[in-house]
Amino acid sequence: MNKTIILIMFLCVCVVVQADERLAYDMVKQYANLTSCNHSFEDSAKKKTTLADVIFVRDDNYATEYYVFWHGNMGCTADKDGSMKSYANITTVAKPKQTSHKYYVNDWHPFSEIADFNQSYMESIYKIGDDKYRVISWDWADDKYGGRRDGEVANKFEYIIEFVPNELNPSIGSYEITHQKLLEQRK
Repeated sequence: MNKTIILIMFLCVCVVVQADERLAYDMVKQYANLTSCNHSFEDSAKKKTTLADVIFVRDDNYATEYYVFWHGNMGCTADKDGSMKSYANITTVAKPKQTSHKYYVNDWHPFSEIADFNQSYMESIYKIGDDKYRVISWDWADDKYGGRRDGEVANKFEYIIEFVPNELNPSIGSYEITHQKLLEQRK
């Protein structure tokens, strides 16, 4: 009897989380339709955003957040020749309103406080622990890692990004790169 009750409770929690992921996905899809062109939610996208790109972040006293990873031309900006080549990888934060089952989106990038992190060229983001993420992203050539300096990104990195609590007040803190590994380099 107790095993049955536990199994039912577990299944209910899974269904609620999947429903919340779907709501977050749908809200960010609407946001992408309103603010960008040639995005990964479109039927014609080569690499589509799916529910697998929705990452549950935290649940601290109704502070549930989801990061939704997608790509597109934010603002539908055209290059000098009129083509739509301005394309970026984007992580949008989706949060539920506390008084309803609706979500709002925030275009604040979750890792924007990290000074030496190029968030425009992220290829993937994976949650690997509580407030711990594995991110694959490109960056420009520099003196430390080298790489081709021709106006294109040169170095592909694996980053481990973690939320590091403040020593004086552990409930606040910031995201920091705790590991950086060069994966590929354009020379």
